[in-house]
Amino acid sequence: MQSITVLCMNTDELCNYIDSLYKENPCIEKKDPEISEEMMKVLSGFRGTEYRTVKGSLRSDEDGFRGMTEASVRAVDEYIDSLSFFVKDQIESKGLNKSLKAVCLYLADMLEDNGMLTTASLEAVKEIGVPEEMIREAAGVIKSLEPAGVGAEDTSEFLRLQLLRKYSEESPILNTALRIAVPEFLEALGKKDYRYIAVKTGEDIEAVRTAVSLIGSLKSSISDDFSVREETVYVRPDIYIYIDKAGNVCTAANEYALPVVNVSEKYLEVYRTTEDRELKAYLRDKLNETYRLISSIDRRESTLKRCFDYIAAVQKDFFEGSSDILRPMTMADAAEELNVHVSTVSRCVMNKYVQCPQGLLPAKYFFSRNVSAGIYGGGSAQGARIELGRLIEGEDRIRPLKDSQLCTILNQRGYEISRRTVAKYRGELGIPDYRIRKDMYGK
Repeated sequence: MQSITVLCMNTDELCNYIDSLYKENPCIEKKDPEISEEMMKVLSGFRGTEYRTVKGSLRSDEDGFRGMTEASVRAVDEYIDSLSFFVKDQIESKGLNKSLKAVCLYLADMLEDNGMLTTASLEAVKEIGVPEEMIREAAGVIKSLEPAGVGAEDTSEFLRLQLLRKYSEESPILNTALRIAVPEFLEALGKKDYRYIAVKTGEDIEAVRTAVSLIGSLKSSISDDFSVREETVYVRPDIYIYIDKAGNVCTAANEYALPVVNVSEKYLEVYRTTEDRELKAYLRDKLNETYRLISSIDRRESTLKRCFDYIAAVQKDFFEGSSDILRPMTMADAAEELNVHVSTVSRCVMNKYVQCPQGLLPAKYFFSRNVSAGIYGGGSAQGARIELGRLIEGEDRIRPLKDSQLCTILNQRGYEISRRTVAKYRGELGIPDYRIRKDMYGK
């Protein structure tokens, strides 16, 4: 459990965690890190060491840093999310026993961006030895928290949790809505095929319409309320990806920011020589805790190294600067290549930042699904966004491109996405509808 928790931590969190154990455990010896000559060269190349995001903008705390790209700022805006913090605050105030609270806090870190807690995540917790009964109890605690729907395993449960929270008094309409909000009818709901639902459920078609209206009043996503944290957030790179003198893409952990942890020889000798049983038992526990901490840190370092070496290899063209578009790469791809569970890859990139020639970017930024499989080659979702931005930047100011036209052009260029996806990507880039753009160009 500790090893997985340490893997999830970014550099700052791990520093604080080591400090807290150091204050309580006399067997932990902490020394300042020794920075290698190679690392000194890497640091001198990047110069900036600490950054802060303020209301969506990213700035260096050291003058002279070359600044951030727009892509970097957008990526930080997209991935700095406060939902898990909001959920954790509620867990802390629940008065849960220590074990249950630990599992709940762990699950809060595994929430997807949309607030869901997938079956795969729950299975991953089971794999590390947490009893299934405790996992179910912890998941139940998460689902009881605000906002309504958090912790749901799928869209159906997300809707049902909202219905039960919003309409607490039982009624025939609520019961009908609960019967409809199941995986079997989700497609029919999207198509507004009320007759099909009525036939399958045996309900009156008007009752179905009313129930669907009830479902339509629910939130479609939790993430909209937790997309950007307004407070200042200090960011330190966890991994450096750089080009060496030979032109190779290399990775290095932020070793200078972490203390070196060792076992105290002084207290190890006391443990070996003391005849005081109580003292010996105390030191045994503390020594074991120290060895576990060292093992967890070493495992974290080796796992991060493997994961980011893979990222550097796949996205080699991007880091070298020969392409500004990422290759399609999913966490499942990385997990298969590294022969680890996909949750391990997720923990590797969770809350981590990468300093690379393109700027300071969240580790999740480098994972982008393949959005096309056509004869024109294909590309990543990130590539589709960049191409979309370029099309709009170069459009005719008198006749701006509609989403349907943008969709057609992107399809012709190998990005097989729908008009709805074009509208979604346009919104993520902060670009308004063509009617608004036309008015803006006129002014």
